[in-house]
Amino acid sequence: IISFAIILLTSIIVGVFGINTGIEFSGGSQIEIKLSYSENDTIVSGREKATEYVDGVKEVLKEHDCSIDSYFVEDKLIDTYLVIRIAETEIDGAETVANEIASKLNIDASNVSSVKTLKSYFTGKQVLFIGIAVAALLLICFFAGFARYGINAGVTLAFAGLHSLILSLALMFLWRVQLSVV
Repeated sequence: IISFAIILLTSIIVGVFGINTGIEFSGGSQIEIKLSYSENDTIVSGREKATEYVDGVKEVLKEHDCSIDSYFVEDKLIDTYLVIRIAETEIDGAETVANEIASKLNIDASNVSSVKTLKSYFTGKQVLFIGIAVAALLLICFFAGFARYGINAGVTLAFAGLHSLILSLALMFLWRVQLSVV
C-alpha cells in the first residue's frame, strides 16, 4: 500500500510539474567565458575567478528567468574557459545577455561567447538499450530464483526487482532529483 501511494503521488507530481531533466535529455544553451589573461608576457589561467564569475552569471541569468544547469572549467590550447550550461534552450535577447554578463563581470565583451544552443543527445537507441538492460536484469532475477526454488520463486524475485526499480525511480522523481547522464 505504501509503495502504491508513493507511485500514485509521484505520478500526480510528474503530471503537474514534469520530470526534472538535464541538458542531455531536453537540450539547453551554453556560454563560454574566457578566464585566461596575459600578465608580464605570460598567460595566466584565471581559474581563481571561476567561482566569482559563476555567481555573477547566476545573477544575470536570474533576471532573464534562466538557470544554470552545470558549469565547468575547460582548457583549450593556451586559453582557459568557464563553460556554463543553461537549462533553457530559448533565451530572449541572447546577445544582450552575453553583454550583460560581460558588464557584470567587468570584462571585455569579446571574452564572453554568444549563447549557443545545445541539442539533447539522449537518443531512442539509448532508451532501447536501457530497456534491454532492465529486461536482462529481470531475467537474471527470474532465473536466479527459478534455479534455486522453482518457478514461483523466480516470478516473485522478478516482480520484486521490478518493484524496486519502479519505486526507486518514483522516489527520484518525487524528490525532483535531476535526471541526467552524469
